[in-house]
Amino acid sequence: MEIHAVIHLNDDDMLPIRISGYDRLCWLENDFLNYLEDVKQVSEKANKECFTKETHEAIVFPTHSTVSSTKYLLDEAKFDYVLTERLNSDPIEGLFGNVRLFRGCNDMVDARAGTFALQKIL
Repeated sequence: MEIHAVIHLNDDDMLPIRISGYDRLCWLENDFLNYLEDVKQVSEKANKECFTKETHEAIVFPTHSTVSSTKYLLDEAKFDYVLTERLNSDPIEGLFGNVRLFRGCNDMVDARAGTFALQKIL
């Protein structure tokens, strides 16, 4: 979606991020992650299932990397704005999936096998 189209939506949540101290980034980095921890703790106290370790990590890690990447692009790389909806880790996940396939879907790929798989893929 182009910027001029987003502005006409009159929706602040869809606007590009232009400064690293933007309130949406602060909310994502602080409030959202604290909320997840609160949900996790309340669930544990009530002896209820919450997130699996993998699901929790799959939420927290991309959240941290989105905030860090956005701050880097704005502050260090001097981008004018960042559209976080355009950030995507699918290509790198696909590459690692192919590396695991070379080992028969083994999640425990050692450095030698990973290097060999990458050479064959490239």
